Amino acid sequence: MSTWALSISLASAAGPLSSGVLATVADFRWAFVPSVVLGLAVAVTSRVLVTDSKAPEGRALDWPGQITVAVGLTALLWGIIEGGERGWSSPAIVGSLALAAVSLVAFVVVEQRAESPMFHLDLLRIPSFAAAAVVALAGMFGFIGTAYCVSIRLGAVMHLSALRAGMPFVILQLVPLLLAPVLSRMLTRVEPRWLLMGGLLPMAAGQFWIAALPIATTSLAAFIGPVLLLGIGFICVVSSLTSAAVNAVPLNMTGMASGATSLVREFGQGLGPAVISTVAMSAASAALVGRLSGADAGMEAAAGPLAVVNAGSDGARAAAQTALGHGMAVGVVICGCASLLGALVTLLLVRKNTAQATVGAQVQTATV
Repeated sequence: MSTWALSISLASAAGPLSSGVLATVADFRWAFVPSVVLGLAVAVTSRVLVTDSKAPEGRALDWPGQITVAVGLTALLWGIIEGGERGWSSPAIVGSLALAAVSLVAFVVVEQRAESPMFHLDLLRIPSFAAAAVVALAGMFGFIGTAYCVSIRLGAVMHLSALRAGMPFVILQLVPLLLAPVLSRMLTRVEPRWLLMGGLLPMAAGQFWIAALPIATTSLAAFIGPVLLLGIGFICVVSSLTSAAVNAVPLNMTGMASGATSLVREFGQGLGPAVISTVAMSAASAALVGRLSGADAGMEAAAGPLAVVNAGSDGARAAAQTALGHGMAVGVVICGCASLLGALVTLLLVRKNTAQATVGAQVQTATV
């Protein structure tokens, strides 16, 4: 688990750094090339070297469940992303959200009737597992939402180069390297509940700290403190989330619990920027009401405050910068509140599965 979490952190540090270098020395489109190359390399390597685990009772692909949950989550995410721009009452958005609701209800119905469901809905009746799913959603929502706001304020608003704008993320993801010598011991000696709390609370503190920084702040030194808190929080949350989920369920369902937690975590990562961007830009637009005129007002109405801060008149750019600072602060505060919500849910509901621990101890004793 610790090796897996550290590999995520290293990749998350290398991504912004390599993308920033490529966008600086070449056309920005080249920043997407490494992802394609690495994706193909990983696919080939996995096909050759990775061995599938198999459930002892035998499993079959649950195509109705796979399709309904994929359609439901995709439609929901698309509707949220496009809703702020197209309008929440537009037919496309209403249709997308309706499709999401119908598909997710269909998923529940299908899973209740499937002989080999991809997800046993009874797992949601286990408080610790349900709590771990909520924490995965809230924690990753807040973390990636914060990353979105920091990247936009440094790049699109303050016009730093792609390389400089990516440096806080490099520092953030290098933090886990400092914890590498003790991370595996923490995972085996500390309950996931306390590791989650120890990650979510520093993450929230870092998020509120970033929200308090003036929009004109571009010094890397000013971001080191909150970024270190986010880095500590990220590695503790990511490494202990799956442990908290699988420790809460029967041993024969640990794979299902792990997969479901990963799905919720990834959905939270997609949901964070979608929601926070809508909130931040709406707050910025509201702050600009009555402060722009003429072509600047038309530009804001047509393309939003980011267009004004990049192409408006001098006075309009200053006003848009202040408004965007307010909007980004509101967005990051929401992210901090999501982390606090995750910490509260963890404190109240996440518990160690004593039955599973007893089985594990018996197995270990029998092996010895």
